[in-house]
Amino acid sequence: MEADHGNDPRYRFIAIPVWDENEVSNFEYEHPDRYTTEKLRDIKTTIDSADFECLFIQHGIEKEGLAFPSDSLNYYNVVLPDGEPDNIVFVNDVAWGGGDSLRMPIAYVYGHDVYIHDWIFDRREKSCTKPRVVAKILQYKIKMVCIEANNGGDEYSDDVYRILREQYQYSINMSHKKAPTNMAKLTRIEQHAPTLRSFYFRDDKCRDDDYRKAMNEMTSFSFTVKNVHDDAADSMTMLADYLANGIKTVSVGKRPF
Repeated sequence: MEADHGNDPRYRFIAIPVWDENEVSNFEYEHPDRYTTEKLRDIKTTIDSADFECLFIQHGIEKEGLAFPSDSLNYYNVVLPDGEPDNIVFVNDVAWGGGDSLRMPIAYVYGHDVYIHDWIFDRREKSCTKPRVVAKILQYKIKMVCIEANNGGDEYSDDVYRILREQYQYSINMSHKKAPTNMAKLTRIEQHAPTLRSFYFRDDKCRDDDYRKAMNEMTSFSFTVKNVHDDAADSMTMLADYLANGIKTVSVGKRPF
């Protein structure tokens, strides 16, 4: 009904999720049966994720059309495999605020195994997100980067690279990719869906707020209904495409200057 009549002034839809985007309860009242944050987290682990979205978040989704239901994905407890990874890469789908999220999944690659070890998922403006992007590159000593070139992506990556030149002692391979159209985006997600289901994601108890928001959006993405947001699924398919078609390995050394 909301999809059909959401813009009709004769209709009003009121939906209050049981918690906010940081998973803090909106119903922490002085009542013996109140929904505390801890109680909600326990409930979330005991019922189907789609049921939780519908019943508690007021976000109606169709189970049969879900591309990445939570029980179809692989998880790990933040402990990475022994030894050095073959690659540490990220992709950056740039956003400038206004409801879209800058999405930057960070992947550790061990042979054919891909671990999504961190994730920036931030709706704030570029003055807030650029320092975060730089900080993650420095933290993980990232070797390879792919930044979407549309909507000012070139400008964004140039600024990041300029800041890195002053702080980063390693070389970094930075490339750009043109964003697909909405139809091509859906096709790309369908194409890479089996690959994404083979990736390893942090389990629920090991996620920060950004990672949690990204996973909530990704696991509610549907092939059969209109998605309000597809940022998480799109950034993951961008990563899968980059790993499949980009440079597989690089040799990183200290800059001589």
